Amino acid sequence: MLWVLTLLLIPFKIFGQIQIDQVGDNWQPQVVEALELIKKTDITSYNSVLTHCKKISFWSGEFSTVEGNSTITIARGDMGLNSIENIACIIVHESKHLEIIQLKLEFPLQYEECICYLFEMNFIDKLQGEPEWIRENCLNMIMKLECSQESKEFF
Repeated sequence: MLWVLTLLLIPFKIFGQIQIDQVGDNWQPQVVEALELIKKTDITSYNSVLTHCKKISFWSGEFSTVEGNSTITIARGDMGLNSIENIACIIVHESKHLEIIQLKLEFPLQYEECICYLFEMNFIDKLQGEPEWIRENCLNMIMKLECSQESKEFF
């Protein structure tokens, strides 16, 4: 019986409560490192990730997203950037989407994205030494979506 359980767990890495699919070229260790960075940078964001995310997976789609109500799915292109800080920001951002789903809140998509980008920016503000393009990308999305201060009330 023990060997069956062992075989079932081989393809996955468990980080805290989060199951990480083991695929791609060195992707799983990058996600583990990103989770460690979140924990070191902002314990509130880290606890939110642990509360709302049960699995991190990967796909070949254009954008990272969520799947169901507890899985973050990171896009191949995002993994290809080889930026632990970017992966951490994706996890923080997408975990906010999972929180909204789990709370059964319904917002217009633009408003929900504003909430998530503002939550991500709050995390970025606490990062040290992140590549400038990460901050610029988040700020560009906040401006493009015309996010207002009311969106901050949710987080």
